Amino acid sequence: GGIDLSVGMLASMVSIVVSLGISRWHFGVGPSILLGVASAVALETIMGFIISRTRIEPFIITLGGMISFQGIALLLSNSREVVMQGELNFLTTNLIEGARDPVTGLVLRIPPYVLAFFVIAVMGGLLLTYTKYGRRIYAVGTNPRAAFLAGIDVRNMRLSVYMIQGLLVGIGATMLLARINTGIITLGQGLEIDTIAMVVIGGTALSGGRGNIVGTLIGVFFLGSIANAMNML
Repeated sequence: GGIDLSVGMLASMVSIVVSLGISRWHFGVGPSILLGVASAVALETIMGFIISRTRIEPFIITLGGMISFQGIALLLSNSREVVMQGELNFLTTNLIEGARDPVTGLVLRIPPYVLAFFVIAVMGGLLLTYTKYGRRIYAVGTNPRAAFLAGIDVRNMRLSVYMIQGLLVGIGATMLLARINTGIITLGQGLEIDTIAMVVIGGTALSGGRGNIVGTLIGVFFLGSIANAMNML
């Protein structure tokens, strides 16, 4: 029943933080990635705290977050690109080097971030389907008042979901950065619309209480295939 319009600009901000940490602040690859992910978690926690403790609509809070994160990113980068020297190439190496499609002859690629994507999807599916925490997420989304009367801490459940959201945005932004090798404000521009579209196509109700990871994967593959096909054409 919640929404987050800030994910695109948050991803851009994380990419700039990580690339600055590596190329200018010289923190090293690992600490820079941790700094970027931690910043995403911290900012999502702030938004989640406001959303869970007030009656203000998540749409408004996350819209404000989107504008704020864009401003932070532009200030950090001085409105310029932050170019790296391939320090994250280990995330884009081909794990099946030499493999080709037997029909088209095209080179097949499975970079590590594809495996990370599926691992996170499986973990998310198991969490939502087989754990008490997952059932409580559905309960809060379906009817927060009924969930509260059933003994669920609705406020902290909402807060925890936004914290998880921050972690996932941080990881996703790092994977995107590895692909383009440049921290730039346009990296996440418009991704919030793609994200919402993929989730809705996958059968998740924006009103809350309905949806699953399998459906979301279908939405991701559907829109991703269209985008990829257009690029190839």
